[in-house]
Amino acid sequence: MRGTQRRHVPRDVLSALAQEALLVMVAAEAVHRGESLADTDLDRLSQAAGRLRAAAREVGCDV
Repeated sequence: MRGTQRRHVPRDVLSALAQEALLVMVAAEAVHRGESLADTDLDRLSQAAGRLRAAAREVGCDV
């Protein structure tokens, strides 16, 4: 199957994006309350940002 594009089920993609967005919101709320994020939390937040950017690039958005 070389050269074929992977197709994703839109519902699954939206579910994954929603989970990443929720994680970002939870982190933002913690920071807003003055809490510090642990290194593991920052790593996970970085992973979420990377996944969100990758999803945007998949549909032609250069972010």
